[in-house]
Amino acid sequence: MAEFARLLAGCGSECLAGNSLDFDEMKERRDKLITEWKRDERTKGVRGKIATAWGAKDYRSVVDLYSSIEDLSELDKKRLHFARTHA
Repeated sequence: MAEFARLLAGCGSECLAGNSLDFDEMKERRDKLITEWKRDERTKGVRGKIATAWGAKDYRSVVDLYSSIEDLSELDKKRLHFARTHA
């Protein structure tokens, strides 16, 4: 939301005046933020499933679930390695 407020303050009057270049820039940024938000929400759901599978020692599921996450932390990588060796 803060990013939208910043963009609106910076180029809101230009958008209202019909400057399509500023409007296109704001739309592009909004679309990017929405895409990132959706990815983060999906990742949260997957991480919850990973935690459940990890607690149940269902390492095959842990491996499968981790494969759907793009950016793994160092801890994620260690857990994935462990799960692969114990699946």
